[in-house]
Amino acid sequence: MLQPLRQNKARRAVYQTRPIPAPVGGLNAQDALSAMPITDANTLTNFFPQATYCELRKGYAEHVTGAGGATDPVETLMTYFRMNGVEELFAVSDNVIYDVTTAGSAVSSYSTSITSSRWQWQNFTNTAGTFLLAVNGQDDPLIYDGSAWSANSITGSITSSTKLINVFQYNERIFFCEKNTLDLWYLATQAISGAAAKLPLGGVFNKGGSIVAGGTFSFDTGIGVDDYLVAITSNGEAAMYSGTNPASDFSLKGTFDIGRPVGYRPTVRVGGDLIVITTNGAVPMSAMIGNDRAKADKVAVTAKIQELFNAAVAQYGRNFGWEAVNYPSSRYLLINVPELEGVRQSQFVMNLITGAWCSFTNMNGNTWALLDDGIYFGGNNGTVYHADYGRQDDGEQIEWDVKTAFTPCGNPGGNKFFKALRPFLLTSGTASFLGGVNVDYDNVAPVGEIVATPGGVGVWSNPGSTWNNCNWGGVGILSRQWLTVGRIGTTVAARFTGAASNISVQLNGFDLMFEYTTGTIY
Repeated sequence: MLQPLRQNKARRAVYQTRPIPAPVGGLNAQDALSAMPITDANTLTNFFPQATYCELRKGYAEHVTGAGGATDPVETLMTYFRMNGVEELFAVSDNVIYDVTTAGSAVSSYSTSITSSRWQWQNFTNTAGTFLLAVNGQDDPLIYDGSAWSANSITGSITSSTKLINVFQYNERIFFCEKNTLDLWYLATQAISGAAAKLPLGGVFNKGGSIVAGGTFSFDTGIGVDDYLVAITSNGEAAMYSGTNPASDFSLKGTFDIGRPVGYRPTVRVGGDLIVITTNGAVPMSAMIGNDRAKADKVAVTAKIQELFNAAVAQYGRNFGWEAVNYPSSRYLLINVPELEGVRQSQFVMNLITGAWCSFTNMNGNTWALLDDGIYFGGNNGTVYHADYGRQDDGEQIEWDVKTAFTPCGNPGGNKFFKALRPFLLTSGTASFLGGVNVDYDNVAPVGEIVATPGGVGVWSNPGSTWNNCNWGGVGILSRQWLTVGRIGTTVAARFTGAASNISVQLNGFDLMFEYTTGTIY
């Protein structure tokens, strides 16, 4: 008599499919490769991590040419903010200040007695208007009043105002850092020039050095928000003061060992906080209260990329061009890394909302600044470029490299045969890229080629359009193609590289097809 078929419990599915999310957690140089969250990335170059997807960064284009005779690097960009909201942008190259507000050719604005193009600057507003103050520790201080540049007369007991190397604002006063000393100099309330008084801080710091930078930040003490002045030394100490008048009511709140600052432009304001680029990472001053240098790399906003950041500082820390810029329009905190001074630069970029990091390459800028909510950088050839603009890198394709975290696919230690990979992308045009997988923590360049084109164009509420073929916000739906990968290993990471021109590319994740060759299916 025929018996009913019984289920073979030992039998298992030949292939499994598992999703790999887009690396929205960003670069991770903190966790072990075997312990990295699946939402993080080993490599994330020129793809910016948004909250739910990653997107190819925008490009850049020439804004103004001819600064520095079209041959010398632009080493300073300064933004002037008028009270009526109108902004101007100035570039310094080959010891000349150029007006680069309007696209086209640079316009010489000031060159009298300038011997260095590396300036630090500060906007300041009083009852007379708004002024842009600049110092470089070598030339006479300068001031721009909205119509012309001129020498700024700083008098008093200071031996030479040409020694002023940095400038910042605190509680309606301008403060200057004097080069190679532990002294600050400050002007009268609301003053932009005239007699400066000395605030000697030699007795405050324990490690010597000199004050190279300063700034302000706001901190919630629990009973209100207090403003603090911070003075930062070349040997990595920061002194914090409160009060309104250094001559009468200044109160030292503490000194902190934060790590040596990198360059003369190590500070950036983010919200009410002051972030300092140091050899221990980009350290927020609010987090250093109650901590010391031993914990600085743990509380740094760069903690998740600390190994990458430390390696960059160790290799390039003495090069000119370290600078940070807060770019709210695209939610960027951008830290410029001068890999080869005056020749090649890259950037670490953080999502200000999620804290996720990525890296940008092929944007060779010495200095960065904002103009009318856009971001600009000074190039190495006398050109100022408009960044985060368009979909080409000065007429060239934008290249990318993405490698996700490794995953054991639910079976640690068990061998798998990884058969195929399918990326999920949204793009506004044809995209060609190389895809593949890395296994067991190797780093192999992908070789499988996919040429993908947008799906059919649909219009919302159009009866002729189907749900899966509709374009949302003008972005095409990329056809989902499987790519044969053929690798065997215990862990796997998705890897894809490519280049695009004049299109947007959004990465939403991958599907991975594989077979368990040993072990138990989980």
